[in-house]
Amino acid sequence: MPSLIDLHIHSKFSDGQFDIKQLVELSRANGVGLISITDHDDIRSSLELKNNSDIKETEYVNGVELSSFIKLNNRIIRLHILGYGYDEENEELQNKLLGKRNLRTHVNKEYLFKLMHEFPYLSNELLEKVQCDKYIRLSRLIEKYLNNEILSNDQLNDVKKYLDSNRPIYPNYEFEALESLQIIRNANGYSVLAHPYQYRLNVNEEIALLKLLKENGLVGLEKYHSGDTSSGMILQEMMCDKFNLEWTLGSDFHEDHDDYGNQIGYGKNNNLCKSSCSLIKTLRRNGKVLKK
Repeated sequence: MPSLIDLHIHSKFSDGQFDIKQLVELSRANGVGLISITDHDDIRSSLELKNNSDIKETEYVNGVELSSFIKLNNRIIRLHILGYGYDEENEELQNKLLGKRNLRTHVNKEYLFKLMHEFPYLSNELLEKVQCDKYIRLSRLIEKYLNNEILSNDQLNDVKKYLDSNRPIYPNYEFEALESLQIIRNANGYSVLAHPYQYRLNVNEEIALLKLLKENGLVGLEKYHSGDTSSGMILQEMMCDKFNLEWTLGSDFHEDHDDYGNQIGYGKNNNLCKSSCSLIKTLRRNGKVLKK
């Protein structure tokens, strides 16, 4: 049986549970021979894959998932734009993502200071233990820390109520979608619209969106995603044909080995299980599939 591929995986560098080496091992265990780790607004996974001498005999494509938005028919739609095969040394890409990381760090630290002021019984270690640069809901990181603290049930519940009703705000965090396309293109990468079904657009709205993105450099569409339905995937196949887009697939794997029924390479209920896709063929021709 040919090796499977999975072009949408997350690591500890953003909101995943596992480090890069662990993800490579999990992929191998599932018969996945080619991966792309597409962390949110972070390309450190590409650098890790390139430079970690303990990772061997692995095929991969540089990946990233950019938080984006676009205005369509007078409303804002929040999108995720995947980037593949980019030059990980590209200064513009590095600087843009460093800016997002610095923003996350600043906002999260300010939030922790306010939290500790609100609840003086919280330890100062909170500032040291919670990793403020992560792309992940800050409340998850705080609650993980609090579970190891000696607090009364009332104290713990009070903090959790505060976390639920007072979430950090990251001003101007997302890239405008056309800027995301430009950033990826400037880094000699290939842009793909991630999980289109998640945006809850009707057919005409998706057509209008893809027309605009295609005109501005969109290369591909994530046709197969672990969370989509069979009918949804058929719709995305039609969209790929209509707009002459490359197609990709990905589990969007995050955690717990099977991620609530979602597995690297397999997706949910084996709804992925592909050994290639049109974008991979293009990336291979252009020397973008890398091997350790």
